Amino acid sequence: MKTLFNVLDQRTLIVSGFGYFLGKQSGRLVIKEKKMKIAQYAMSNLDEILVMSRGATVSTSLINEACKRGIKICIWSNSYPNVMISSPQLAAFAEVKRAQFRALDNEQGLELIKQVLASKVDNQASMIKYLTKNQDAMELVHVRKNIPMLEAQSAAIKRLNSDNISRSRTQLLTIEALAARLYWQGFKSALKSDCGFNSRDPRAADAVNIALNYGYAILYSLVWMGVLNAGMEPFAGFLHTDRPGKPSLVLDLSEPFKPRLVDRIIVSILNKRRSIKVEEGVLNDTSRKLISSSIMAELNKREIFAGKRLTMRSIIQSNIYSVASMLKGTGPYERYSIKW
Repeated sequence: MKTLFNVLDQRTLIVSGFGYFLGKQSGRLVIKEKKMKIAQYAMSNLDEILVMSRGATVSTSLINEACKRGIKICIWSNSYPNVMISSPQLAAFAEVKRAQFRALDNEQGLELIKQVLASKVDNQASMIKYLTKNQDAMELVHVRKNIPMLEAQSAAIKRLNSDNISRSRTQLLTIEALAARLYWQGFKSALKSDCGFNSRDPRAADAVNIALNYGYAILYSLVWMGVLNAGMEPFAGFLHTDRPGKPSLVLDLSEPFKPRLVDRIIVSILNKRRSIKVEEGVLNDTSRKLISSSIMAELNKREIFAGKRLTMRSIIQSNIYSVASMLKGTGPYERYSIKW
C-alpha cells in the first residue's frame, strides 16, 4: 500500500510511494494518482517538500511557485537525497562561498572539521551513556568501557596539528573509523532484542541498517537546506572528499546530529518492541512513516544551544550558520552537544 502523509508540524511534506503527480492549483500543492486528486496542502504552510518516490512527477509550475515562496524541494534516489531545488536567490552568497573554498586548503578548514568531528565523537560517547544508563550494570560494563576510549579519540582529534585538511585527512579518517567501531559496539549492545544487526554497514540488508540509512537521508535533506540558507556550497566538503553528485559538506555537517536525531530514535523504536520491517530490500510504508514522524517530532523539541532555548530544527540551522560565520572570520563555530 502506498502512503502519503504530511508530518506533524505542517511545515515539512514527505511524499512516499510510487507513481504520484505533484502539481500546483491556486496556491495549493495538489497530489494526484492516476489523474485523481488524492491530497492537497496550502503552500503557505510549507517550508520543504521531501519527495521519496522513485516514480513521482513534479510539475514545473509547482517548482516555480515553490522557488518564489522559498520552499525547497528535495528529491531522493536510492534512500539518498540527490536533487535539491531552491530559489536562485539562495545561491547569491559570494563572500561565504569564497571563504569556504579558501578554507578547503588552509588551517581554518582543518580547525572547522576538527571541531565538527570532535563534536560527533563526543556525542557518540554521550549517546552510549544515554542508551546504557537504565540497563543492567553488569551486562553492559564492557560497553561502558568504550566511553572513555571514545573520549580519548575526541581528544586526539583536538590535538591534531597541521596546516591544512589534505595533510590531515588520513589521520582524521583513521580516528573517526576507530571511534565508529567503539560506538557501534555500544549501539548494538543497547538493543534489547536480536534485530539482526551486527555492525554499521550502509550496504547491509538488515532492517536496522536500512532504517539508519533512511533516517540519515531525512537528516541530510534538512542539513542540505540549512547549507543553502547559509549560502555555502553543498558539494565542497572538508572531510568527505569531492565526488560528482555527492553533497560532501552536507555529509560533514550532518555528523554531530546523527546520534541524537537518528540513532537514538531507532534504538527507542526497537526497544519499545515496535517493529521495523523491510520488504524487497526497502522499508515498508508503516516503518517509513514511523521513523520519519519520530524524527520530525524530535525536531520540534527544544534544547539549550548557544545560550538560547531552540527547537532541534533551529539548532541545526544555527549550527550551520555558525560554520559560515567561522569561515568568514565573523564568529566562532557553535558546536552541538547532546544532553543526556
